[in-house]
Amino acid sequence: MIVHKDTDKFWNTNDPDFTPCFEGTVLLWSACGFLWLTAFFDSYFKTGKLLGTAELDIPTWKPGWTKLGILKLFIITALIAFEIAVFCINWLGPNNTNIFSVRAVLWTVPLILITTHLLSAALIVQHKSNCVHTSGIQLIHWSLLSLVHLVIFRTKLNENLEKEKPILFLLGISTFLMIVQSICFCWSDIPEYNEVKKKHEDKIVSNNHFQKNEIKAYISKYDSTKFFILQQKPECPMARSSCLSYVLFSWSTPFVRKGHKSPLRKEDLWPVQPSFKAIPVMKMFDEKFGKREFGEVRGVFSNIIKPIWKTCGFSFAIAVTCRLCSGLLCFCSPHLIEFVEIQTIEVWKGWMWAVLLFGNYIIISLFLEQFYLHIFRCYANVMICLNLKIYRKASCISYEARKDTTTGEIVNLMSVDVEKICELIYSADSIWTTPILLTLNVYLLWRELGVAIFVGVAVVIAIIPINWILTAFSANYQRMQMKKKDDRIKIINEVLSGIQIIKLYAWENSFKAQVQKIRSEEIKLLTKRAFVHCFTAALFNAVPFLVSLAGFLTYVHLSDDNVLDPKKAFTSMSLFSLLTEPITEFPTFLSAAVDATISFKRINKFLNAEEINPHATKFEQKQEGLPAIEIKNGNFSWESDDLCLADINLSIQPGTLTAVVGSVASGKSSLLSAILGDMKYSGECIVRGSIAYVPQIAWILNGTLRENICFGLTYDKVKYNNVIQACSLSPDVEMLPAGDMTEIGEKGINLSGGQRQRVSLARAAYSGADVYLFDDCLSAVDAHVGKYIFDQLIGPDGLLANKTRILCTHAHNFLSQVNYIVVMNEGRILETGSFEELKNGGGNFSTFLTKDAQSKRGSEGECIQPEAKLESRKGDEKEMADGKLIVEEHLETGDVKLDVYKTYIRAMGTYLAGAIVLFFAASQGMELGRNIVLTKWTNTSRGSKSTFHNHIFQYTVLGAGQSFTYLLGYFILAIAAMRASKTLHNTMLSRILRAPMSFYNITLLGRIVNRFSSDVESIDKLIPSYIGDWICHVFHLSGIFIAISYANMYFIPFIIPVAVIFTVLQRYYISCMQQLQRIVSSLKSPIYAQFSETLNGTATIRAYRSQHRFVELLAGKIDDYNSAMFPHLIVRRWLSIRLGFVGSTIVFIPAVFAVLWRSTTDPSYVGFSITYALSFTDILSWMIKVTSYLQYNFVSVERISEYSSVEQEAELQTVSKTVDPTWPKEGAIEFNNYETCYRSGLDPVLKHLSCKIFPGEKIGICGRTGAGKSSLTLALFRIIEATRGEIFIDNVNIASLGLHDVRKRLTVIPQDPVLFSRPLRLNLDPFEEYKDDQLWQALELAHLKTYFESLPDGLDHPISEGGENLRINDELIQETIRSTFKGCTILNVAHRLNTVLDSSRIMVLERGEIIEFDTPTALLSNPNSHFYGMAKDAGIV
Repeated sequence: MIVHKDTDKFWNTNDPDFTPCFEGTVLLWSACGFLWLTAFFDSYFKTGKLLGTAELDIPTWKPGWTKLGILKLFIITALIAFEIAVFCINWLGPNNTNIFSVRAVLWTVPLILITTHLLSAALIVQHKSNCVHTSGIQLIHWSLLSLVHLVIFRTKLNENLEKEKPILFLLGISTFLMIVQSICFCWSDIPEYNEVKKKHEDKIVSNNHFQKNEIKAYISKYDSTKFFILQQKPECPMARSSCLSYVLFSWSTPFVRKGHKSPLRKEDLWPVQPSFKAIPVMKMFDEKFGKREFGEVRGVFSNIIKPIWKTCGFSFAIAVTCRLCSGLLCFCSPHLIEFVEIQTIEVWKGWMWAVLLFGNYIIISLFLEQFYLHIFRCYANVMICLNLKIYRKASCISYEARKDTTTGEIVNLMSVDVEKICELIYSADSIWTTPILLTLNVYLLWRELGVAIFVGVAVVIAIIPINWILTAFSANYQRMQMKKKDDRIKIINEVLSGIQIIKLYAWENSFKAQVQKIRSEEIKLLTKRAFVHCFTAALFNAVPFLVSLAGFLTYVHLSDDNVLDPKKAFTSMSLFSLLTEPITEFPTFLSAAVDATISFKRINKFLNAEEINPHATKFEQKQEGLPAIEIKNGNFSWESDDLCLADINLSIQPGTLTAVVGSVASGKSSLLSAILGDMKYSGECIVRGSIAYVPQIAWILNGTLRENICFGLTYDKVKYNNVIQACSLSPDVEMLPAGDMTEIGEKGINLSGGQRQRVSLARAAYSGADVYLFDDCLSAVDAHVGKYIFDQLIGPDGLLANKTRILCTHAHNFLSQVNYIVVMNEGRILETGSFEELKNGGGNFSTFLTKDAQSKRGSEGECIQPEAKLESRKGDEKEMADGKLIVEEHLETGDVKLDVYKTYIRAMGTYLAGAIVLFFAASQGMELGRNIVLTKWTNTSRGSKSTFHNHIFQYTVLGAGQSFTYLLGYFILAIAAMRASKTLHNTMLSRILRAPMSFYNITLLGRIVNRFSSDVESIDKLIPSYIGDWICHVFHLSGIFIAISYANMYFIPFIIPVAVIFTVLQRYYISCMQQLQRIVSSLKSPIYAQFSETLNGTATIRAYRSQHRFVELLAGKIDDYNSAMFPHLIVRRWLSIRLGFVGSTIVFIPAVFAVLWRSTTDPSYVGFSITYALSFTDILSWMIKVTSYLQYNFVSVERISEYSSVEQEAELQTVSKTVDPTWPKEGAIEFNNYETCYRSGLDPVLKHLSCKIFPGEKIGICGRTGAGKSSLTLALFRIIEATRGEIFIDNVNIASLGLHDVRKRLTVIPQDPVLFSRPLRLNLDPFEEYKDDQLWQALELAHLKTYFESLPDGLDHPISEGGENLRINDELIQETIRSTFKGCTILNVAHRLNTVLDSSRIMVLERGEIIEFDTPTALLSNPNSHFYGMAKDAGIV
């Protein structure tokens, strides 16, 4: 009876209320119990102790007690005082004789409240000591407590008892204070950063009596830790936001507003959040990963998944919980149809259901946004861990494993495979949420339709195997497409790295055809995969229709009593709609899982690749009396079955200079690699002390000259200047526009070969190492410069005289000054000893000296004539005045221009684009018509089945038509999108290959690769998907407005404010997001660039033990990227939460109409309108999201279009006249007042050049660094174009000819050899124009025929990336030039002056002008000539 009475008082009444007992126990205890149950989490979760991430979230500054914090404690104190007063009043009351009576609750309540208030105060104090500035748990507790007290206060007012007035008075004040306390917890208990900073500054100024501009000096002079707040950058506002601001993302509103008013810049981004910092996250990952033994092979789970889960599994669990809560709440929507149908239901229940409907969808939005926020932390952490893991692995991979993995493939692992794994994280919650939500959905449908729903479930089950088949096809196509993409990026990376050689040889079309062939195969696979996705999308789009049709038909036919009324129909339709989401998301998860599984395997294969043995060389400290380098019984190899060095026993004493000599391929360079520990080994190799290494081909970083030399060490001016002087770099530094702060391009592109090598020498000298390894480092510099460097740096009187030095060399002129000589041949040490001992010994060393003395031409030469050769070096290009060479990546601002969309539509095909819109419009129209038919069906079905067959026919036809047109729309979209992808890619490829070298000189190759990798990925997959989603959502949103307006015309006036809010939010969001997307794309390029750049210098990085430093550099770039990705996510969440409120309002409006006019409202139309309104939030949210996704993914089209309109070289073929096929017959060259520069706005590098070169002459070109030697030869190939004057070859102005007509008739032997990872025959003959015997003849002339004939594949022998499986052979090249090109016009750029003494004439250049041009005899006979002075410096005269 008591329960019945309580129910009547609360529920079955027009004036609902609770009993005092219920209020004082269930309600009050629940509010207090919430705090007691969650206090532990509130205390420890905030400090990161439960997460194990305390070191990631350490507060950076302590604000102390604030006025707000003091107010909170004051309110609690007052509340405790009031509760004590209430306790005394109740305890002393006359009715409290029995503590077990109902009235006993009156004195237990104050005790519970007092202890709960004390707990709340304790948490506030504990939070303050741990720098926790907000508490969501406290906010919820005080809000619940305020609500409960309002209910109790209302009950007391209704009782209106005279004796309760004191209690009522105290209760009213307490309720008011609790509401104030709730409001207090809505604010952050921490001052703004700028407020604290100003307070500290004012305090310093007042205490020390100086100006604010003197604070910086004061801080640096005294203890800087006391003034940390003044030195750090402002924190991200989220770090000091209140819990309410946190969940509503209001703290980001100023940022969004700023992005709307003006284009965002990198400087506007917040500092990266501690939880997203790369180094701490990677440290956590390494701890979970554990120690890995050398050679250990792990599976995917233990190698990747397990450590990732341990690193960010807790955040993922929180995200999944939020996602599950949002999904479950979708089933809690009250049903107003019953309220409209049953007119006797109390009105207040209708209002309650309407308000609950509104609040429910707000809470759903809050949970959903927290899901995305926490899942992003997982995304970022996984990206950090995998990228750094791949990068660290790449720095220690063995030579044998490296042959099977190109730089492009490694970059693809990072740019594509890591991204695929990260994408899986966003849908991985489906593993847990989908089964739960499906089970609950089916149960609720069973309650509505009974066993009939199992027919619909059978339809779903029948679809599952079809989906598995489609997923298997998709996975197979994805796997093959990724392989093709690897091949494409690999070739593009090689092409970009060797673009100057490709242009010199006129090979652009050959490589373009090869890339386009692979791209066509990739497009075919993408198209097949897109068709599979079309079927998948159409299948799951049809699921609600098929399930509802099967369910409704079965339900109606099971019994004549089963009538499909509006409540059943539209409740079921809502549940069918909810059924669609998990069913649709699960295939998305499966697709992502398939892609990620492939990527997991690819990454794991790379992580398990063979590494360089860290124990190959034992590095010990220097010890007196022990050798600096000691090898005992050493056998070394690059590959398992190929022994390169055998029976090596070597002992190098500290402080000595040792020369390693021998013929080509004798094992000199391999010996240095063995000492570095880069080879497989048996025996023992010990190095005592640190090492510096100068490779044969210098490795230069994109950075300033000083950065390349210091190489991470602190700048010491005196030491630095001594090194610069010893390496003969002083004149070069003086010539550079910004001195040693001049930026050096990728691979040292704006330095000559000699300059690059001297920078590499300076890097070694500055390192201060104990042991120095020089791999033939003087061969790239002029002879007199080489002598200077040896004397000043390497030799017995040089800067490194007291260091241990090993010099591999072909030259013998320095050997008399070394302490020790090692003679090698065929991988063995033949002789060791001093110069005199070996010279007089009559052994192999004597033969070496004799052979070297006979070789008068020790360097490369350039020649030009019909079918002749010409060498070219990278130019002596001058940089801009501020020393900056690489220009900042261009960022567009504002909206993506309309022309960008037009470009894409034209690439798709205008008619195809129109057909796409038409079919999707028809699909949405049929869906709307189908639901209108359902409305009429439910109206006429009540009490009658006369029109059943007519309605079911209409419903079926419209549903089938909707599915079919939906499928056609996606099919046409797939065809059009693939057409656009192919067109845009090939256009960009053609334009990039035709860009002048000046473009490559100022553009990082990583930026270009980024366009062909990430941006092309966007147009291949993301943009087509978003276009389909966008068109569907546009028509779906229109359908919702039409449907609600059709059901209730009074909704129409509300469309205008909703449209205004929608437009405002969209404008703020899109203007901000577009610029953020541009910044994100630009900050991704440096990550690619460092990957590509440092992978080519891993040997140098290992030698200097700089692996950790370069990992930190990459980590810094990843942090920069995350600093843009974080606001990228936050702005999306800012939008979504506001759209959630708008959508909840749209749901609330028809609910209010149903309550207000339920007597005149048809229940079927209520169901119809609310069913559509319930989907409005999701559709509106996705509409704006997809719009923004589409717009900022069109930034990829914008970026591709930018590179599709770069400046172009001249025409490849001569148009105005016919070129004589035998031109040039003679090889006569004439420069007529010729001038040129590398780029517009730069000073000329050649000036007033006038001379004639007669047919068959051999011209030696001399000059100091920067004289213009290489510029002259580049001018002949029109790599740089004339700004004045002409060049004539056989009386033909080469400017009047097409580029290929000139370049194909001239050939080049480059100083830096460039080979491509393609078969040998395609490296020799990329257009496949010559027969095999002609190719073998060319190899014979180059002294390579015997070597390649010994290989099993012969002309089809695969060349490794960069030609790493071949060796440089300078002497044989020179012999080929001397024997094969007699009678040719030869231009020989001299590195050693004795190589040009037999020239017909010698051209001496100075600052781009010819200062001498005469025979060697004439120039050497004149002591005042510049050439004579150079010869004298070189010791020739």
